[in-house]
Amino acid sequence: ILFIVFTSFGRDVLPPAQKEVHFQPERDPGIHLGMTLRSNLKQMTRAVDFFRLFFATEVIRTIFLNTNKYAWSYILEKQTYSAKDGSWKEVTPTEMMKFIALLLYMGVLELPQIHLYWSTSQLISGLLPPKVMSRHRFVALLAMLHISDPEMNNGAAAQKLDKVSWLIQHINDCSAKFFQPSRELSVDERMVKSKACSGIWQYIRDKVVKWGYKLWVLADPKTGYTIQFIVYTGKREKPSANGLAFDVVTKLCDKYIDRGYVVYMDNFYTSTSLLVHLLERKTFACGTSRKDRWGFPTELKDVAWERKASRGDIRWLRDNGVLYLQWKDRRVVHMVSTVHTANSHVLAKRRVKKEGKWQQITIKKPQLIDEHNSGMLGVDKSDQRIGSYNVLRKCVRWWKTLFFHCIDIAAVNSYIIFQEHCRQHAEIPELSRPSKFDQLAFRTELIGQLLELEDAGPRSVPPSPSTAPTGIQHKPERKEARRNCKKCYLESKIEHKTNVFCRTCDAYLCFTSTNCFANWHTNCLNEKKKSIAPQVPELELSFFSE
Repeated sequence: ILFIVFTSFGRDVLPPAQKEVHFQPERDPGIHLGMTLRSNLKQMTRAVDFFRLFFATEVIRTIFLNTNKYAWSYILEKQTYSAKDGSWKEVTPTEMMKFIALLLYMGVLELPQIHLYWSTSQLISGLLPPKVMSRHRFVALLAMLHISDPEMNNGAAAQKLDKVSWLIQHINDCSAKFFQPSRELSVDERMVKSKACSGIWQYIRDKVVKWGYKLWVLADPKTGYTIQFIVYTGKREKPSANGLAFDVVTKLCDKYIDRGYVVYMDNFYTSTSLLVHLLERKTFACGTSRKDRWGFPTELKDVAWERKASRGDIRWLRDNGVLYLQWKDRRVVHMVSTVHTANSHVLAKRRVKKEGKWQQITIKKPQLIDEHNSGMLGVDKSDQRIGSYNVLRKCVRWWKTLFFHCIDIAAVNSYIIFQEHCRQHAEIPELSRPSKFDQLAFRTELIGQLLELEDAGPRSVPPSPSTAPTGIQHKPERKEARRNCKKCYLESKIEHKTNVFCRTCDAYLCFTSTNCFANWHTNCLNEKKKSIAPQVPELELSFFSE
């Protein structure tokens, strides 16, 4: 064992066996959509196309079938949410998508109570939800919502997460399928806010979110993409002999072992046994540590050095391929790594008080601490994006909180995939977006497309029929995608699908016996723009993007 007290002594190098471990991911880092989609990738141009990667038709079908099944059994005992004739109005796939859209809408435009979205008060009236469904129907769907088969998870043998476990597994599978992370991985915990009574409910005093459900999360530090997550179900979940933290990290990283990845973690997870195990599986790790943790070298536990050392001083020890390093800043920072060396450093600026005056000094900072701070940003970025517009609603049923969180993860991950897809296919005009197309703009577009609003999504800026210069030809084109006929929808609110498209007017128009294509161009060209403007309610979110 080599023991170095200060930075000026000795030189640290990685053992030869660790130098031979190279980063060899199963796929190229980035998004992977081609193996999953039957249609051409270039047809994926709308926000809803990416959200449906996670909430596909089969997922929606399972949810609305189980919701209807539970609702029928419920109204036989209580008529609270029944229709006027005492029956249950069955949920359809379209209505379930609109329900999810309203949940997303309520995350963007947050009000303290649900009933306020249907308020007739002049102060807040005119919002979108009343134009989509009644308040009674929304509350009924929220109450009757069921993710799993209600007959399968009511027995005594039912596990804690049975009501939502298949959806959690589905989101995890999709997240891993559509995205291959870069070399760095981030493991951390996340608290999902809730005060609903449950056996898995947690209280952590030192957290910003003190009450709720604890999740173990694996994320990509560069994008904040949630790769995998595990719901902590409490102390009844018996860990292996290696301990809970060991089990969490190995389970989260199971798909990325033996590939040369680097896992960053905090002091809850870091242990010598874990880092040695990962190193044996060709996986590096780096994390902060507690000096009283089992396996931490005794030589680095003395307090005398901590008292005498100046800011910027380090001491380190390498044992069995594991580097243990201590760096003195305001306090001593303890680090453990299998991928870094002790001698690499960067310069850091600090303000100190000398002779009664504040001065700025420059000290040496180990590079592994800088890289660890960057590597731990994955879950923080994900939490920040989810927390900005989360769909979380107060509810009595604890598992619904996790359902709402699954929607948030799907929305954030689909936004990240959408951004990368736009970069890869910048030549497609339909993918063009403003330079500052942030998550709010993405969610706004997604909500409008889930509700099938006419003005949702990107549009080019063609001349309107009233101001179109003469000589422009309006030729019908056939598209592979089918959309609502604009003329049918404006005149009678009929959702008639067609694949005939006019590029000049940027509109889908019927080319059948009704001949909306001809009528649109002959009867509407001389009308004012206001007379042909969509009467569909506009999404009341535009003022947020200013």
